[in-house]
Amino acid sequence: MKRGWVVLVVVTLGVSSALCPVEAEAVDYNGRWGIQLQGGVAALTQDVAADLTAGKDPVISARIFYGVGDSALSGPLNGLADFFFLSTTKRSYPLLLGVSLEWEEHRIKDKVTGLSYGKIHTKSFIPYAELHVAGYESFSPYVLLGVGLHFNGFNESTELTAECTKSGVTCSISPKTTVAVEFGGGADYFVAPRLALNMEATWKYNSHGVDTENIARADLQRFKTSHASFLLGLRYLF
Repeated sequence: MKRGWVVLVVVTLGVSSALCPVEAEAVDYNGRWGIQLQGGVAALTQDVAADLTAGKDPVISARIFYGVGDSALSGPLNGLADFFFLSTTKRSYPLLLGVSLEWEEHRIKDKVTGLSYGKIHTKSFIPYAELHVAGYESFSPYVLLGVGLHFNGFNESTELTAECTKSGVTCSISPKTTVAVEFGGGADYFVAPRLALNMEATWKYNSHGVDTENIARADLQRFKTSHASFLLGLRYLF
């Protein structure tokens, strides 16, 4: 799976956060609720199935979160920064816990025949943890990890329906619900005391079984729609 660039983004954020100069007053998430709205594009990191692929498609995310306080990782992370000479400044690492609701859609087609199968749409419910690097006046980089559920559905294309009608049958594709795993990194840039611009890059696991009816492919038993996404949005603290 082509996840190297996502890992690179996360590592870069961590290193840059240690190297950036500290400002006088840091953003404070502790004990505060917040919401976040994002939109962007997602690109699959593998074929959906043999000879089935998808392009760059939309993804939308809405989150609610709470700043629980400084994480227990602050000591070890400061120790690592000292050890590798990244920074001598002692920082705090606020932990945010939240829930993400996400929607995405991917157009599936056959690379060989060009036949459009339709659109797979996924609604995701993902509880997650977000670890920030404190110590900056307006800038707050972070990494995140979430585990939840994907609720997958499928809309057959008119092209596929027409092909099946010619054969005198009704065709259907029914993806199953599956486990969701999401990880990545991003940054907030506060343009006001409570409002921040947000940028984020993530990778999300989605591999699920598929029930089919009258589809002339015996191998079509699993869809792989794991993808890398790039999101822009807004974060608001109450």
